[in-house]
Amino acid sequence: GGAGRRRNVIGMALLLIVPLGLVAWVGGFLGTGFRPSRDGYGVFGLNLASLFFPQMSGVFSGGFQNPIDPTGGQHEGFAYLGAGVLLLLIVVFTPGWRAASLRRYAGLGVLGAGFLVFAISQEVYVFYFHLLAIPLPGIVLELADVFRAGGRFVWPIVYAVAGGAIAAVGLRFGRVGAVILLAAAGLQWVDAGPLRAAIAASLHAPPALPVLAEPWRAMLARHDSVEIIPSPFCLADEDDKFWALRVKVAVQLFSGQTGTPILRPQLARTRVACADERARAADFSGQSRQLRVYVPGWPDFVAWGVAARGQENCRVWPELIVCGARDGGISEALRPIR
Repeated sequence: GGAGRRRNVIGMALLLIVPLGLVAWVGGFLGTGFRPSRDGYGVFGLNLASLFFPQMSGVFSGGFQNPIDPTGGQHEGFAYLGAGVLLLLIVVFTPGWRAASLRRYAGLGVLGAGFLVFAISQEVYVFYFHLLAIPLPGIVLELADVFRAGGRFVWPIVYAVAGGAIAAVGLRFGRVGAVILLAAAGLQWVDAGPLRAAIAASLHAPPALPVLAEPWRAMLARHDSVEIIPSPFCLADEDDKFWALRVKVAVQLFSGQTGTPILRPQLARTRVACADERARAADFSGQSRQLRVYVPGWPDFVAWGVAARGQENCRVWPELIVCGARDGGISEALRPIR
């Protein structure tokens, strides 16, 4: 009966929420000190036009050639359904469809609605128009910022809509439905052409690395660990931050290839005690077997360069300072390419 179904729903919810809560607690996501970042939840949301308006479309060339992104983060909510799926939805909701057939999926619909609201976030955009800003308590923003890229919560909805449309057309129209599905599949394939081309281009022409790979791999193999100072998140200037990110991502790639641990690897939401990092940064002694890579962005960089020039285990360039163990053989080949 209804009571039994409600108990089952509550039981399943607890089976989902309790383990996830335990993982979040063990992982430190529910600890103290969280605060919404300036580029967190609300920036990486879903644009209300994203689901239906063509973006990077091979069928509707008059649409946007890039994801609709007024905040600089709504590419995370990029969710254009595609011409094929939109065709199926039009067919499904032609006269004669019955709303009663959806009632058995009411629970799934409520869950999907919750995902959709969370994906949109408190900053509501339609195309490039800021429609609404909903004030939320600080504690709510702190919890939401754990997921930061909230726009991704629309992805399960997109999968469910696409799968549901395919099933509904097949069930409702029988053999004719098979023809419609084939036509929609072809339309979807054509519509996704620019996306496939963009992915292929990025794989065939990856961004240039800011340093030469072989000398850096050889250097990392001679050390026990590597650290980038300061962390990109500690920098205010965008050019300095971008350069630091390029260097850190390249060094992180090489550290993975050589099996050399990297301190504070580059993640989307690394929290760094910048003051502590600054206080212990200026160690150029080479007593440890740690490779230290210094990037510009703090006023200390000039003083670091002066101190490092007097050390045989360091190399200094305007864009980078590299110091390692005294027997590490710091090579001129580590020179950055900016």
